[in-house]
Amino acid sequence: MHASSSGLDAMSRRMEIIANNVANAQTTAGPDGKVYRRKDALFAEKLSKASIGNRKGKVGEGVEFKGVVEDTRPPKRIYRPGHPDADKDGYIMMANVDPMEEMVSMMSCTRAYEANLAAIKASRSMANAALNIGK
Repeated sequence: MHASSSGLDAMSRRMEIIANNVANAQTTAGPDGKVYRRKDALFAEKLSKASIGNRKGKVGEGVEFKGVVEDTRPPKRIYRPGHPDADKDGYIMMANVDPMEEMVSMMSCTRAYEANLAAIKASRSMANAALNIGK
């Protein structure tokens, strides 16, 4: 159940980051010249030490959030003369976010979230059934 709950937390964090990417997909460079860069969540496997008999090893306990990483792809350079943020050649720099890619990622996160939630519900159901065996 711990692995599934960590999965819920992970997908929730990732969905927040994706939503932020979608919100900034059409932004141009700010007054400082910096352009928003697509971000993604970085996760790592969460392990705990376990020993069974004389065997020692590690047991997976889900994932843990390690931080946010920026996409290294260059910003989009689009020809838009007359735009307030256009350079002397008429180009604007826009975020390196592909809205379609973000929507696919959001759908994937939603499915993973639902799968983790189903696993938690199944675990609870099995625990309740086990409690009722002796009755």
